[in-house]
Amino acid sequence: MNKFIDSIRNSVRQFMTDFAKDLDRLSGGRITPNMITVTGLLAHIYIAYLIACQSYVWAGVMLIIFGMFDALDGALARVQNKTSKQGMLLDSVTDRLKEVILYAGITYAIISTGAVYFAVWAVLACGISVIVSYINAWGEVLSKETKHDTNKTFRTGFMTYDVRMLVLIIGLLSGYIKQEIVVMYKIDLHTHSISSPDGGITPAQYQHVIEDGLLDYIAITDHNKIEQAVELKKSFGNAVIIGEEITAYEGEIIGLFLTDKIPGGMSALETVRAIKEQGGLVYIPHPFETVRKGLSKTNLEQIMHYVDIIEVFNGRAVFQNKGPQATTVARLNNKPGAASSDAHGIKGLTVTFSQITEKPTAKNLVKQLHTSHLTMNRPPLKTLLYPKANRIRKRFKGD
Repeated sequence: MNKFIDSIRNSVRQFMTDFAKDLDRLSGGRITPNMITVTGLLAHIYIAYLIACQSYVWAGVMLIIFGMFDALDGALARVQNKTSKQGMLLDSVTDRLKEVILYAGITYAIISTGAVYFAVWAVLACGISVIVSYINAWGEVLSKETKHDTNKTFRTGFMTYDVRMLVLIIGLLSGYIKQEIVVMYKIDLHTHSISSPDGGITPAQYQHVIEDGLLDYIAITDHNKIEQAVELKKSFGNAVIIGEEITAYEGEIIGLFLTDKIPGGMSALETVRAIKEQGGLVYIPHPFETVRKGLSKTNLEQIMHYVDIIEVFNGRAVFQNKGPQATTVARLNNKPGAASSDAHGIKGLTVTFSQITEKPTAKNLVKQLHTSHLTMNRPPLKTLLYPKANRIRKRFKGD
């Protein structure tokens, strides 16, 4: 294996030497080895950006091209007879920076999928690669200071820099890195269609969001209605969760995975029991808010035994944000939290959602939300006007 790698190194070294001679001749000596080194570093910043954006194949291609710069600067220095300790130091430092930058891109790509715990492996790999380089440097020092030749494995490390880059390139081009990043499903558990008095999301807009993969699963939770959710579930199957935001006497409660409409006006206890009778999940939207009929802390505690999920981030909670209090209550009662948009129009969708690792069902959703990643962004402020605007528009149309 070592002979094979050494033969590749020698071939690349010879090619880059010939290339360096041509480059020096064409540039008239104006391009220096340090310029090549710095250019390679800047290029790796862009490669890390491509990895962070999950453009793995392009990142792999770019890494092949600019990976050559690691051999070109040294070859050009020898051609120009400009080898120096300062140049060697710059080359060594930039090599370490390149690796750290690349691993930062990989870590960001993993975190952006919601698999935060898997990012630890990327950080660990980065640390190990730096240690290998440190061992390599000390090995070279010791081999020069002692009479006996230092063990080659110690002097070069278990996987040298060029081998590590080759493994990374193979991973990027083959899509193996992408496969290793856990698939996360984006789910919004609180949205309002045109069936809600103040809702405005049309069936065509839901279709666009689902078919374009902007969200993988959407709960349609109209006020005291399930007709639109039932119809859309016929078209999109399990991508649509039948829900209902029920107006109980004490405040609003959402039922998920419903089969029948639950009437409003009942007590909170009667409402959650009706949800459970259907095998549904009890979801508490915007708790503690007074502007939007959120349950008070006292009322929530009275039905806590029946509660499955607490909304800890509501996309529309700008002026009365009770998310931190909701998070505290959820943790104290060992209830999973969810981030949902509460969207009443298309511009409110796809901004706030939860990410889970399995396709959601009434049986596994609660467990998944305990380890979910919450994407907690605010939609444009103008979306706060959707409910009022939708009510006025429907009143004029006679809907």
